[in-house]
Amino acid sequence: MRRLFLVLAWAISFSVLGQDATSDFRGLQPGLSISPDICTRTLRDVNLDGLLKFTDDGADLKIGYTTGISVLYIFSYHWGIEIGVQYSNKGYQNTSSNISYGDCIGGDIFYETQDPVIDMVTIRNNYHYFDIPLRILYQAGQNNLRFISSIGVAPNFLLNVTDVRIATYNDGNANRRVYDLPNGYNTFGLSPSLSVGLGYQMGKMFNINGEPTFRYGLLKTRENAFYSENLLSAGIDFTCYISLVRGQ
Repeated sequence: MRRLFLVLAWAISFSVLGQDATSDFRGLQPGLSISPDICTRTLRDVNLDGLLKFTDDGADLKIGYTTGISVLYIFSYHWGIEIGVQYSNKGYQNTSSNISYGDCIGGDIFYETQDPVIDMVTIRNNYHYFDIPLRILYQAGQNNLRFISSIGVAPNFLLNVTDVRIATYNDGNANRRVYDLPNGYNTFGLSPSLSVGLGYQMGKMFNINGEPTFRYGLLKTRENAFYSENLLSAGIDFTCYISLVRGQ
């Protein structure tokens, strides 16, 4: 994820410095967006090294998403500002396939049954947020095609945290259960974002943007005596804007 952050920063600099004057995309533009995301977490400030290694090695990537509505105002040939409201699903998951059954005799485990047994267990932690993203956008290009880069920040308000547990059996069947996790999570977060991508004008009213976007949670998700957990995600944000006011 750190490498992705550096790549996005380099791409933004290239986009800003490498393009000529843009076509006239100025005006007020409400938009609808959706972003499929790859999500995970980072751990830090751990007093017990063994706990950090155990929890960090077990965390896998999970698929999340961000969707919402926004209003973009392009106030010059290159610059704009955008604010919106979003719902985001973040988190991570843990998967274990080293599951043993029965009694241990002489170092070996013996278990006989005709019933299906669990081969793999997946525990998926979903963090559900209401976000208010604000960003500054730079665009440059020729004709209907634009290069876009942006930097922003979003306050995150926690709605709830769910724990999805999926047990997969050796006969191919699976059992899925969802639990609401108890209180103890921080209800407020703050996520800076970086993006760079392309925009295309379709006719006189519609603008379509596709922007690879990186988001990182600055504040830890909960109070814990052993570790600090922060959420991060990377995805491609697809937004359709409707131009209400056109520049001359």
